[in-house]
Amino acid sequence: MKKTAMIVALSLLLVPLAAFGDEALYKAKCLSCHGADGKKSAKADLTSAKTQDKTDDALVQYLTTHAIHKSKVASADDARSVVKYLRTLKK
Repeated sequence: MKKTAMIVALSLLLVPLAAFGDEALYKAKCLSCHGADGKKSAKADLTSAKTQDKTDDALVQYLTTHAIHKSKVASADDARSVVKYLRTLKK
């Protein structure tokens, strides 16, 4: 019984840690241009339907190939983490 409770408690702790990793990467790489809420750049409101309606794969491709963004995102895995966080910014 105790073992099950401990496993449940640990698994609940891991969910927020994974989300923090995505948020931390966004803050380190994207915050200065896009702002905490994703709306700082008039050209790229990350909460807009134009951005949010794109598939994850399309956003990852953009982040890893667009000149300005590919210099900030080290890998496709980092891009996926950023996209995962972008989904939390949805209006």
